[in-house]
Amino acid sequence: MQKPELMWIGKGDETVMETRRLRHLPELDYGDTNSQNMLIHGDNLLALKALVRDFAGRVKCVYIDPPYNTGSTFEYYDDGLEHSNWLSFMRARLEILRELLTEDGSIYVQIDNAEQAYLKVLMDEIFQRRNFVQMISVKRASPAGFKVINPGPLTVTEYILLYARNREQLCYNPQRIPVGYDINYKLYIKNPNESPENWELGKLADLLYERWGMSTWQEVKQRYGSGWKIIRDASLCDLAMELRDSVVSVRDPHKPSGLIKRTMNESKKHRNKIFVIPRENYQPIYIYNGGSLSFYRDKLREIDGVLTPTELLTDFWTDINYAGIANEGGVQFKNSKKPEMLVRRIIDLATQRGDIVLDCFLGSGTTAAVALKMGRRFIGIEFGEHCYTHCLARLKATVDGEQSGISKAVNWKGGNGFKFYELAPTPNTTDTNH
Repeated sequence: MQKPELMWIGKGDETVMETRRLRHLPELDYGDTNSQNMLIHGDNLLALKALVRDFAGRVKCVYIDPPYNTGSTFEYYDDGLEHSNWLSFMRARLEILRELLTEDGSIYVQIDNAEQAYLKVLMDEIFQRRNFVQMISVKRASPAGFKVINPGPLTVTEYILLYARNREQLCYNPQRIPVGYDINYKLYIKNPNESPENWELGKLADLLYERWGMSTWQEVKQRYGSGWKIIRDASLCDLAMELRDSVVSVRDPHKPSGLIKRTMNESKKHRNKIFVIPRENYQPIYIYNGGSLSFYRDKLREIDGVLTPTELLTDFWTDINYAGIANEGGVQFKNSKKPEMLVRRIIDLATQRGDIVLDCFLGSGTTAAVALKMGRRFIGIEFGEHCYTHCLARLKATVDGEQSGISKAVNWKGGNGFKFYELAPTPNTTDTNH
């Protein structure tokens, strides 16, 4: 049976492009002369082909934010390629990007709803469907200020397609993100120093009311008015942090064993009694009223120096703030800029210090700047004049220690550097390459 394949006009008829080399321009290097970071000006397909000789199988993470093919023309590039041309354009680059990835490497491609479905099928073909990892939805806007022009829900999301070079070997570092107080953690152990079988549980809200000199929520409402729930929940968050070692919720265990199921059923007959299931090399499981106790302390992590409640990162990212990013890095890039925090998350997920991160649609230089601040090695490619006006200027400022974006969060003080390259003018050039 023939394998399903995405077809379009011109597929397979693409012009074979000459192989070009990279010409080092040392007068545009900046910072540490021993740096292996690379900023490349030129057509990204030619540049990628030039990189294959020395970098095939060496790039740990690719993040690209290609033209979305929305039919719009932006200040710095044409985003209105005809659909078939766009597919050919992307296919040629994705094939080489796959070749550059390490066996445990991954590629993250950000796109909107205009071409997301076609890009997914195209990447299934190039990377093989079994190496598809996830489609991440990113909330990048708020409905506030939108004007309803076309019928249908407002578009506030974009998508990131995540593929592995080899899913079985994928490097993926699970991340946790800050969240607000979880109201399910509404109980606390009144006598945590006693044996677990003797624990007595009470409501956290009742303890809060008691501290406030009240006994019911009605009294709280009478004192604080219509905003009483907001005030109470904020105070419960503080109280839960204070008593984190004894604040609990009652949850249904994930894939419980037979012993746990039997104990849960038994606990339903003995209300408010704690049943303890010991485990070798692990914390005991505490069963209470038909569920297991989950401790608030286990949700807490230190993020950027602050102990905060967290949860595991999912495929729905609503916590990345796009507002106020216009001047990140000291350069503006209307309609195309991505937050440093977004790129930081991707690099955290996919790499370790010293790994190579590549972006061949570098835009304003965000990926390279973030990789530099995070101790990764970068290869950035940009065709437009903004390689000089934006990327070069931004990366110089980054080396000098500029403090926008993620700088404070990662304690960036400046340092390192990069080398600058152009595409050599002819295939037979003898200019020094990387």
